Amino acid sequence: MNREKIGIGLIVVAGVVLGIYGITSLQDAEGEVTARLTIENDGIHEYEATVPAGSTVVYLMRACGVSFIDEGGFITSIEGVSQDEGTQTYWIYYVNGEMAAVGARDYGVQDGDEVTWRLESFS
Repeated sequence: MNREKIGIGLIVVAGVVLGIYGITSLQDAEGEVTARLTIENDGIHEYEATVPAGSTVVYLMRACGVSFIDEGGFITSIEGVSQDEGTQTYWIYYVNGEMAAVGARDYGVQDGDEVTWRLESFS
């Protein structure tokens, strides 16, 4: 009877220890990333922030203190400058020089990424 209790107790303790170790390892593996953010419009405004791994471009912008309007996953205004559908001018972002293939809410920033926003005309 006592052996059973001791055995069960050891199994419970081992499970708790392994569970805590697993959670801590996962947190360490995720870590943080540092990325640069550039806003090009009437000049060039550059920022840099360290954010939790897996953070999106939207999170990076918030971490850099950039004001913006997000409408359904589309950034329609940055630092008070709005896109203009009438002139087909839109905020477009690039990651490491290439136009992003997903919205700013969907791209997970990687360590060393350079994210650049440009107000571009598509007329």
